Amino acid sequence: MRISEILPRYLDGVREVVDVSHPDVRLERQLRLPPEVAYRRQPLDEAAGAEFGPESLPLCLLGADSPAHTDPDALTPMLRRARPGTRAALLIGWSIEELPYHRLVGPLVAGGCQIREVSPLDRAAIRGVSAALVVERVERLAPLRGYLVDARTPVEPAGTGPGQEPEPDGGDATELTTLLRVVNEYQLADLVSRPVRRRLAELTGRVEAQERLLAERDTELREARRRLAEVESSAGFRLGSAFARGAREPARALVDVPRELARAWRGRRQRSAGRSPTE
Repeated sequence: MRISEILPRYLDGVREVVDVSHPDVRLERQLRLPPEVAYRRQPLDEAAGAEFGPESLPLCLLGADSPAHTDPDALTPMLRRARPGTRAALLIGWSIEELPYHRLVGPLVAGGCQIREVSPLDRAAIRGVSAALVVERVERLAPLRGYLVDARTPVEPAGTGPGQEPEPDGGDATELTTLLRVVNEYQLADLVSRPVRRRLAELTGRVEAQERLLAERDTELREARRRLAEVESSAGFRLGSAFARGAREPARALVDVPRELARAWRGRRQRSAGRSPTE
């Protein structure tokens, strides 16, 4: 997935993308915005005093590699001043496996924002960027986007559908804060766990394959031991062993060879006596 494939479904009603990333970060070419959506840059300290609305979509690269990456806590003033329905696209500079998602949850909840979508990105598209979040300033919890929803389907802002609840009062705002924390933590934890689940499935498959291989080897080993026992108990093998030992130690051959011949002869007679006349 590329950021240029995620943004289009969040651009309904958006007239501009405002890049508040560090000046050294260049993202415009990777966005591939449609002609009707403008792109401009604005320092984050200036954006923190602005009051963005749904017609603007702030964009920022977050991470721990200062100064190119922005600290998530620095976003809180901008998000808090944004009007409900305003969305922001946040690019993640941490690797997914090492993402400190608790560092993101706090500023998002403090800014009254809900994660609407979180998606891994092709790291070759934007160097060092592993994932993208689209967050929205909300006054009520928005439905989570399902995995089976067509990726081209525009995402409606929170609170635009029929049968929505009234605006929250002070008590409901506390409940909303709790819900935002739970939902945002779930979304980010799911992102972090995806590569772990894939790795677990891969290792489980390898273990199962090794177990099947070991079972096959055990069967082959048992069959080889059975065949070896049959061969070693045969008269021909015992006589051959006696002659071989006799060749190495002629003095013992005078005793061992006749003895083995006698044993082989007795064993042969016993087997013959045990057979029925029709055999």
